[in-house]
Amino acid sequence: MFYNVVGVSKSFDPMLPTSNKSKRGGTQIGAELLKLEYGQRTPVFLKENSKHCKFGCWYLLIRPKNKVSNPIEGIIKIEKMAVLEEEGLDSSVVDNISLWLLNESSPTCTVKGERADCI
Repeated sequence: MFYNVVGVSKSFDPMLPTSNKSKRGGTQIGAELLKLEYGQRTPVFLKENSKHCKFGCWYLLIRPKNKVSNPIEGIIKIEKMAVLEEEGLDSSVVDNISLWLLNESSPTCTVKGERADCI
């Protein structure tokens, strides 16, 4: 029922490990996010919830680094359930979702006024 739903979040824990390894042996996602350039995404991390449903999770930088006040600002977390027949997500699907979200982050406004960029 939720295979065509995409979750987007602006807040997340940058201290989460990038794998199921202990924090001591793995890297934290925040270290990987600092390497992103505008429009780039991380690899997809395959997760499993308590109901054994698999979903992919990745991060996308939607703001140029010179337009943000801290290194994590402008990064969104994206989640999508994996298709039943596959163990993960097709990279073309992930790239397409990322591109759509990147395009939505820079809307074109045709309204005139001082709050036009906030609509």
